Amino acid sequence: MTIVLSPGRAAALAATGTINNPFVTGSNFADTAVISTTAGIEASGGQAANAASGTTFDFWSVTPNPSVAMWQAEFASPVAPSFVGIAAHNLADVGATVRVQYSDDGVSFTDVSAGVVAPEDNQAIGFRIAPVAARYWRVRISDLTGPVAVGVIWIGEEIVIPRRLYQGYAPPITPTEVNLQSNVSEGGHLLGSSVTRQGSAISAAIQYLPPSFLRGAKWQDFQNRFNEGQGTFWAWRPGKYGDLHFGWRAGSPIVPQNSGPLDLMSVQMNLRLYDDV
Repeated sequence: MTIVLSPGRAAALAATGTINNPFVTGSNFADTAVISTTAGIEASGGQAANAASGTTFDFWSVTPNPSVAMWQAEFASPVAPSFVGIAAHNLADVGATVRVQYSDDGVSFTDVSAGVVAPEDNQAIGFRIAPVAARYWRVRISDLTGPVAVGVIWIGEEIVIPRRLYQGYAPPITPTEVNLQSNVSEGGHLLGSSVTRQGSAISAAIQYLPPSFLRGAKWQDFQNRFNEGQGTFWAWRPGKYGDLHFGWRAGSPIVPQNSGPLDLMSVQMNLRLYDDV
């Protein structure tokens, strides 16, 4: 897992004391964009639009040309995301170097100031950036040693939750959804085991939230999408641990509740997480 911040975004979060607050992501701006592969050769059925579908099973699949692959979103008018996320990929396996770029004309591109990522694993990657408006956004993947497969590319806004998580939260340091079948002899000897890993699951209870936050348009849009089973990126203490996952609703929907004095409220989020180790 990797989270990188632009200096402007880091300064804004530090100024409000929220760099370690959990965040989720809202709608994917790429839903309204023209998606294309601008470098590399797409495999049959591996079109660029697959990475914007919000699911992890249909991949943008590209043979680099010669060692570069580029995924691009072209918008009808400029958009200003604060987060770009990548999940369900093989980028560490193929030695990738990843950068996010933007452009006004689709010809001259500028790197976002969060820097370049050389992932050490195939877990989620997040770029937290100071919003800048542009019509063209792309993910440029270079130094490749083999074909690329990416299930999710997300361009949108992060929603920083105004309370931190402390005790009671169990971070999935390794996959938690692990089904085990052990074979044991009549004498009690372990003969072997069969393991099926199905990602991870988390439960996050967040208390003492101001009603103005939960009644705001951004949270309500997120809550509607989440309750309908659409995906989101989730980080519980991003400034300290960098834990980042792509996940979706598991179990009950989000239903905010009054939780105490001053009209404060609480929410419970249960997520199934894509986890590739």
